[in-house]
Amino acid sequence: MAQSTKSKPAGFDLFESLPGKPVYYYLGAYALATILLFYKTIFAFSKLVFGTDLMAGNLFFRHFYIDYFKAHGTWPLWDPYIHGGMPFMEAIHGDIFYIPSFVFYMLFGVNYAWGFLLALHVFIAGIFMYLFLKELDIRGKVAFLGGLFYMMAPVFISLVYAGHNGKIFVISLTPVLFFIFQKAIKTGRLLYFLIMSLVFFLIVASPHMQLAYFLFVTFGLYVIVKLVQLWLDQKKAPIKLILSFGLAVIIGLALSLVQFLAPYQYLKKYSMRTERTDTGKGYEYSTSWAMSWEEAAADFFPEFVGDDVGNQKQTYWGRNPFKLNSEHFSLLAIFLSILGLGLWKKRGKWFFFATAIATLLYALGDSTPFFKLFYQIPGIKSFRAPSLISFLTAFSVITLGAMGLESILEKKRDDKNIQKTWKYYTYISLAYTAIIALLIILQMNFFKIWFAIFGYTPEPQKLETLRRSLDGVAIGAVISLVFVWVLYGLLRLHLDKKVKSDMLVIVLGVMTFIYLWSYNTRYIVPIDPKQYLDKTPAVDFFKTKQAEGPFRVFVLPQTLPDYYLAYHGIEELSLTALHGNQLACHDKLAGNKGNVRGLVFRSVQDLLNAKYVVSRQQLPPQRFKEAANYGSIRIYENMTAFPRACAIYNYSVIPDEDRIVSILYDTTFDYRSRLLLESPPSGIAVNADDTTKYPLTPGIIYDITNSSFKVDIDMARDGFLFLSENYYPAWNAYENGRLLTTLKADVAFRAIPLKQGKHSIVCKFENKTFNATFTLSKITLILLILAITGLLIKEKFIDKRKSQIDT
Repeated sequence: MAQSTKSKPAGFDLFESLPGKPVYYYLGAYALATILLFYKTIFAFSKLVFGTDLMAGNLFFRHFYIDYFKAHGTWPLWDPYIHGGMPFMEAIHGDIFYIPSFVFYMLFGVNYAWGFLLALHVFIAGIFMYLFLKELDIRGKVAFLGGLFYMMAPVFISLVYAGHNGKIFVISLTPVLFFIFQKAIKTGRLLYFLIMSLVFFLIVASPHMQLAYFLFVTFGLYVIVKLVQLWLDQKKAPIKLILSFGLAVIIGLALSLVQFLAPYQYLKKYSMRTERTDTGKGYEYSTSWAMSWEEAAADFFPEFVGDDVGNQKQTYWGRNPFKLNSEHFSLLAIFLSILGLGLWKKRGKWFFFATAIATLLYALGDSTPFFKLFYQIPGIKSFRAPSLISFLTAFSVITLGAMGLESILEKKRDDKNIQKTWKYYTYISLAYTAIIALLIILQMNFFKIWFAIFGYTPEPQKLETLRRSLDGVAIGAVISLVFVWVLYGLLRLHLDKKVKSDMLVIVLGVMTFIYLWSYNTRYIVPIDPKQYLDKTPAVDFFKTKQAEGPFRVFVLPQTLPDYYLAYHGIEELSLTALHGNQLACHDKLAGNKGNVRGLVFRSVQDLLNAKYVVSRQQLPPQRFKEAANYGSIRIYENMTAFPRACAIYNYSVIPDEDRIVSILYDTTFDYRSRLLLESPPSGIAVNADDTTKYPLTPGIIYDITNSSFKVDIDMARDGFLFLSENYYPAWNAYENGRLLTTLKADVAFRAIPLKQGKHSIVCKFENKTFNATFTLSKITLILLILAITGLLIKEKFIDKRKSQIDT
C-alpha cells in the first residue's frame, strides 16, 4: 500500500546548509572512504588485489572463462585443466553468471576488475545500508553513520585478503534486498518486486550458496513478520503484496535455475563432497571452523584474538587452525544497540534482536548446545564454518544501533524511558570498563582465568603467540575503552543540549573511519601479477609439445605454483591443488587416502595420461627420461604413461569401488591390459577371463574443442575404447549418429565398448538440465529487463502527465 512521505524536520540530515541534497554528500563520503581503502589498486591498473583463494585457483577460473568467452562468445562447459577434468558450470567456478563481474571482467580484464569489483561492492554496501535505515524512519545523518559502520566492518572487508569475493557480494547485497523489500511494501509498486527478483538472482549467482542460504532464510522470516504485522494493522490480509512477493520469488527462481539446478544435481551425486556425507562425519564437519568464544570477544575489539594475515605479525591464538579474517564489525554499534532495545518504540527491533542472538549462537557452533537444534534445519548439514553467518549478526546489530542513536536524538533527557534505559547503559559501560581494567592489569593471568572459564588451553605455539601479542591486545582494549566512553560522553552531552547532533555524528563517523581504516588496510594487499603469471621456459616447452596430442603434467611440490600451468592452458595434476568440488570419481582414485595421495602410485599417474613430470629431484631413469632442464626445474617424460585414448581388450567386474582402488594401487596388477568395471557390459563378446595380452593401441584424437572431440581407433578385436578422461554422464559418445554406451572404468575413467575393426567416435558434452535452465534463465532475464524498462517508462509518462495537469 502506498504511503505518503513525511516532510523532514530540521536537523534531519548533515550538510543541510550546503547547496544540493544531503544524500549527495553522503555518497561522496562513502566514495571517499572506499577510495582511501582501495587507493593502491583503484589507481593502479597493473596491480592485482591479493587473495589467498584467488591465487589458489580463482584467478585461473576467471581468466579461463573470460578468455574463452571472448574467443567463442559463450561460456566453457568443461574444465580440462585440473583434477583430470570436471564440468565447468556444475562444479561452480566462481561468479560465472554474476552480471557485474562478467561486465567488468570483459571491460577491464580480470586482474584489475577483481579489485575494482571489491571496492564497488564496499561502496554499494554503504549506500544501501543508508537507504535501508532511512526506510525504517531513521533520520539521514544516523542512517549515514549506520552505512559507514556496515561498509567499514572488518567482518566484511577482511574477506578481501582471503579472496572470498562471493561472500563480499552477498554481504553487499544484504541491505540492497532489505531496502528493495521495504520500498515494495511501502509503495506497493510492482516495479520494486520485479527489481527484487533480480536481486534474488544476483545473490544466487554470487555464487556463495552458504551465505545466500543464511540470507534467504533470514529475509524470508523478515518478510513473514512484516506481512503478518500489516495483516494485524490493517485487519485484512495484504493479498496484493503477498501475490506480488510470490511473483518476485517465482521470477527469481526462474532466473537462478541456471546457477542452481545443475550444480545441485552435481553436488548431490557426482561431487567429491558426497564422500564426506558417506563417511558419517556430518556434525563434525558442520561445526568445523566455528567462531569460538575468543573470536566472539573480538567483536568488541579485533586485536583480542588476532589473525594470521601473511603480511603482518602473526597474532592468532584461537581454536581454529589459522585465521585470515575477522568477525568484528563495530563496538559503537554494539553499545548503541543497547539503547535501540530500550528506546526504539517500533516492533521491528525485536526481529533484529532475535536475529542477532540466533546468528551469534549459530556462529559459535558446538561451543553451545544450541547448534544441535540448528543442525536439524534442512540444508544445514551441507555446510561447515558456522562463523560465516556473522555478517547477519553485524547487519542486525548495526540496525539496532541506528535505532538506538535515532531514539536518543529524538528524545529529551527527562523522558522516563530515557532515564531507565540510560541507567542500564551506564551499568553495562562500567562493567565493560571493569573487564578491560582486569585484562590490562592481569595480562597473562587474565587469560588463564579465561581458559578456565571457557575450557580452552591453546597448544604451546599458540600460547607463545598470545604472549607475544599481549601488548597489541592491551592497546586494542584501551582503544575500545576510549570509544565506549567517548560515545557515552557525547550522548550525555547531547541529552544535556551541550553537543549538537551533527557534531555527535561527525565525531563518531571520523573515529569509526580512522580506526577501521587503519585496521582494515592489513587485508588489502596489492601485488604485481606478473611475478605469478608470466610465462616461463617450462610453459613454452609444454606449449610446443601440445601439437603432438593431449597430455597432462604431474607437478611435484615446490616446483611450479598450483594452477600456474592451468592458467597457461596446460592440463596439470598436483598433490596440493584443491578445487574443492571436483568429481568424486577422480578424488576417490587420485585424492587423499589417509596420509597418502593416490597420485603417488605409478598406475594412477599412467592411467591419468601424466606424460610429463615437473620435479626438482632426479627421477628413476628406468621410467622417466629428462626432457628439459631449466635451472632447478627439471621436466621428465613418463615413458609408461597411457595415451589419452587407446584400446584395451580384457576386463574384470568388481562391484566395489574401494576394492577397485586397492587393486589399482597393487603393483602386481596389470592395469595396462585389463579394465576394472563395476557392472558387466552388455552387448560385448569380450571374455572377461581372457589372459591374452595385447599391446596398447593408441587412438588418434583430433578436432578437440571444449565440449567435443573425435577419436579414430582400430580395434584388433572386440574390446573397449579407453579414454583417460574423467567419467561424467553428460559426456556422450556417438558413431555415425548412433549413441554408444559409455561405462565407468577403473573408478574414474570412460570406456566405450566397440566391436573389432576401425571406428570413428565423436564425444560431446551434453547436459540437458543445464541447457534447459540456461535457456529459461536467459529468456526470463530478457523479459524481466523489458518489464522493468516498460514500467519505468510508464511511470515517468504518468508523472509527466500529472505534472502537466497540475500546471
